[in-house]
Amino acid sequence: MKIKQANKSSFPLKYLVDLTKPFKATVAMFFSTLILSSFLESFGIAMMFPLIEIILNGESESQFSKAITYPLKMIGAERDIINISLFILLIIFVKVLFRLLNTYFSNKLIFCIRKMLMVKINDYYLLMPYGQIIKKKQGIILNNIINEPHKTGNALLKLTEFLVSFFLILFYYVVMLLTDITVTLIFTIGSVIVYILFASASKKWAFMFGKKELAYNQEISAIGAESVS
Repeated sequence: MKIKQANKSSFPLKYLVDLTKPFKATVAMFFSTLILSSFLESFGIAMMFPLIEIILNGESESQFSKAITYPLKMIGAERDIINISLFILLIIFVKVLFRLLNTYFSNKLIFCIRKMLMVKINDYYLLMPYGQIIKKKQGIILNNIINEPHKTGNALLKLTEFLVSFFLILFYYVVMLLTDITVTLIFTIGSVIVYILFASASKKWAFMFGKKELAYNQEISAIGAESVS
């Protein structure tokens, strides 16, 4: 069973597609629960606007608040604090449910990918000619079979956490646009400038230290395995 090596031109998008391709159903459920939970999170916070307006003014005056409370308006309860509060609690409950499902599918996807990588790497060494496998250090083999899939799993975990934050911020951003476009645009320009500065400075160093860490781990595993044997 061949193991594809990722290069700089194809990494990381093509490599991620190859990793997740066997688990399309799990990926689909992960993104579905992610989008729904993020939407409900932002919608629940947006529901606080009409609630505050009703407490202060006795009615919801802004167009944004009227759009948010449209589901309650259909049943004639858009000005009732109790009904709005119950509606917010319902949204929170459903949001937590989808968040738990999202965590489950995220962990399932990471486990399946890590297991697949361990099996593929193990089969790669088992099918290698004896003359070639005997020349490789045992520590390097153990590191590649155990540690590298584990690192891939950790990287995927961080990626899923990033996606959760990204979609949550995206829906928050939509709420901000609907609330005040001018303030949102100023905030966006400032955030983009800060991100570009930090990203350009950290990308080079992160890639360099990652390569060094891999080399050190292989060397440590090799020394440990040779010491035991």
